[in-house]
Amino acid sequence: MKKTAFKQGSFRNHFSVCFLVIIAVILFNYVKDLQAETGLPADAVVEKVADLGIIESAPVVLGRDGGYSALFQNRSIWIFGDTIIKPSDHSAPDLLSNSCAWTTDRDAGDGISGFKPCQDACGIPLELFPFTAEELAFNREHGSESCPSEPCGARWALWPGAVISDSADNRLLLFFKKVLVKAGVLNFQTAGHGMAVWRRLDETPERIGQDPGEKSPELMFGQNEPAFGSAAIVVNSIAYVFGCSLDGYSKPCRLARVPLATITDRGAWDFYSASQQWQKAIDGSKVVLNGNDMMSVSYNSYLKRYLAVYSQPMGTGVMLRTAKKPEGPWSKPLKAFDALAPANAIGWIYDAMEHPEYARENGRVIYITYSRQTDSLTFELRLVSVVLQ
Repeated sequence: MKKTAFKQGSFRNHFSVCFLVIIAVILFNYVKDLQAETGLPADAVVEKVADLGIIESAPVVLGRDGGYSALFQNRSIWIFGDTIIKPSDHSAPDLLSNSCAWTTDRDAGDGISGFKPCQDACGIPLELFPFTAEELAFNREHGSESCPSEPCGARWALWPGAVISDSADNRLLLFFKKVLVKAGVLNFQTAGHGMAVWRRLDETPERIGQDPGEKSPELMFGQNEPAFGSAAIVVNSIAYVFGCSLDGYSKPCRLARVPLATITDRGAWDFYSASQQWQKAIDGSKVVLNGNDMMSVSYNSYLKRYLAVYSQPMGTGVMLRTAKKPEGPWSKPLKAFDALAPANAIGWIYDAMEHPEYARENGRVIYITYSRQTDSLTFELRLVSVVLQ
């Protein structure tokens, strides 16, 4: 896939000093929202936390964020978001909006290693999600130095969401959101959310389209609909999919469910409503918890509860919530630990999540990752073990 070159200053622009004033106001209001949250007492108690260090990446990778994972074809498949690639010459680094890697290392107790990147014949990491011809043309035109029309410096990005392993049909189901990224400080706009199906690791996933008459037929959910794909879990062949979007100063999550066999059919989806019933209409869907737009939800056999793991919005806290059912009621957030602060002016972590395929002792020991910026163009993905009491 085509890679998009970017200037070194483009990342620094995201962290301007004047932006900190806005962040301070947002953070103040978010803390008030957090203190006002209701919910059951947390069923989880954290006994011990250990930082297991950095998860390795290919030498050409300067950094990447995200890191949803799932078991597929005897491998642990990891899907990343923005990925910075070191060029072979002295030109500017390249920026991929997504990438992937896999490993057969199933023991995270001493870290996770042996990752093989999804790459081309020259060993360069590839973007996993295929762009449409129109998206590629837009990126070429507006990303070039001879950009003929505004918005110049803009690009379409496909940022990954949750990953579902469907062993019955031998496929991976990949959620993503389509984002228009413009020049400036955190200047991006979500166009909607979609899905892709990946059957063979040596082939490109297939994006699932909807009604050609829709404004964005290559997406499953539109710009003004909940961001389904923030997290997902399969229970008795039913996929429960969480959609978490920015609303005020927090990220409330709504819930949908669909039989795994018909998940690519939008008409087969049901949405959890404010009346605590499942309905076909997406309007009136109920907020079941406040989380983050990147998070994990798993069933933890040790707790005998569903477990949500996410980054505290606009902070460094890695939070846990529990519930007896995916629709809740969910407990109040419990801080498991504080992530190492990133080396940027904003200072928050946004992509903490659990990797339940690595859990040990029936879920008493879980493994969580998060990414943090270490320099203007470098990022690291850290692995942390959490022992529950």
